[in-house]
Amino acid sequence: PGGLLDVHRATAAALRAAGCEIVVIPDGLQTDEGYVMQFADVAVLEHGATLWHTHSGEPMRAILTGLDSAGRPLPDLVVADHGWAGCAGQLGVDSVGYADCNDPALFLAEAEGTLQVAVPLDDHVVSPRYYDPMTAYLLDQAGLA
Repeated sequence: PGGLLDVHRATAAALRAAGCEIVVIPDGLQTDEGYVMQFADVAVLEHGATLWHTHSGEPMRAILTGLDSAGRPLPDLVVADHGWAGCAGQLGVDSVGYADCNDPALFLAEAEGTLQVAVPLDDHVVSPRYYDPMTAYLLDQAGLA
């Protein structure tokens, strides 16, 4: 969801600052729901000039398939939400997923071992700034602050 964009951006920036390579996704990716693109090191789904909230794993499947088709390595870790994280985990890529408390899939994936960590949250708050304390806490606990 668009509200989580800054959570993902801050996480990517902290990982980059710690020396991690942030994968640049291939150009021209799309799904039935829209175009998969990347800015500020965050892959997003664009639909009708807007960031699209989807629970589908198809955008992640398009990214991983695109990387593989280009002969590029898959990421060592995916940090995503909803089906993006679930799809990566199902395809064998270590994943951390931001999981809306009313969407059980990522919590089940963590329990079955296909997702390393599910971070519970409400994915549609009034202001994305409400995520700032959570983001700061998670980055601090991961040693990335």
